[in-house]
Amino acid sequence: MELVYRGREIAFEEVCGIFLDPLPVEQLKKSIQEYELMKQDEAKYCIS
Repeated sequence: MELVYRGREIAFEEVCGIFLDPLPVEQLKKSIQEYELMKQDEAKYCIS
Protein backbone atom coordinates (compact mmCIF):
# COMPACT_ATOMS: atom_id res chain seq x y z
CA MET A 1 0.00 0.00 0.00
CA GLU A 2 1.39 3.37 -0.98
CA LEU A 3 0.21 6.89 -0.32
CA VAL A 4 1.12 9.85 -2.49
CA TYR A 5 1.89 13.13 -0.77
CA ARG A 6 2.86 16.11 -2.92
CA GLY A 7 4.05 13.88 -5.72
CA ARG A 8 6.24 11.77 -3.43
CA GLU A 9 5.32 8.17 -2.78
CA ILE A 10 5.27 7.33 0.89
CA ALA A 11 5.36 3.71 1.94
CA PHE A 12 2.64 2.69 4.37
CA GLU A 13 5.37 1.40 6.70
CA GLU A 14 6.99 4.85 6.66
CA VAL A 15 3.75 6.45 7.82
CA CYS A 16 3.04 3.90 10.54
CA GLY A 17 6.65 3.31 11.52
CA ILE A 18 6.42 5.58 14.55
CA PHE A 19 3.83 3.19 15.99
CA LEU A 20 5.44 -0.08 14.91
CA ASP A 21 9.12 0.47 15.67
CA PRO A 22 10.68 1.05 19.10
CA LEU A 23 12.46 4.19 17.99
CA PRO A 24 14.58 6.41 20.23
CA VAL A 25 12.56 9.16 21.88
CA GLU A 26 14.22 11.96 19.88
CA GLN A 27 13.43 10.21 16.60
CA LEU A 28 9.85 9.73 17.77
CA LYS A 29 9.50 13.42 18.66
CA LYS A 30 10.93 14.38 15.26
CA SER A 31 8.49 12.11 13.45
CA ILE A 32 5.56 13.53 15.39
CA GLN A 33 6.66 17.11 14.67
CA GLU A 34 6.96 16.35 10.95
CA TYR A 35 3.54 14.70 10.98
CA GLU A 36 1.97 17.70 12.75
CA LEU A 37 3.54 20.09 10.22
CA MET A 38 2.25 17.94 7.37
CA LYS A 39 -1.28 18.02 8.82
CA GLN A 40 -1.08 21.81 9.22
CA ASP A 41 -0.03 22.14 5.58
CA GLU A 42 -2.94 19.96 4.50
CA ALA A 43 -5.31 22.13 6.54
CA LYS A 44 -4.04 25.25 4.75
CA TYR A 45 -4.79 23.68 1.37
CA CYS A 46 -8.27 22.64 2.50
CA ILE A 47 -9.10 26.13 3.76
CA SER A 48 -7.84 28.04 0.71
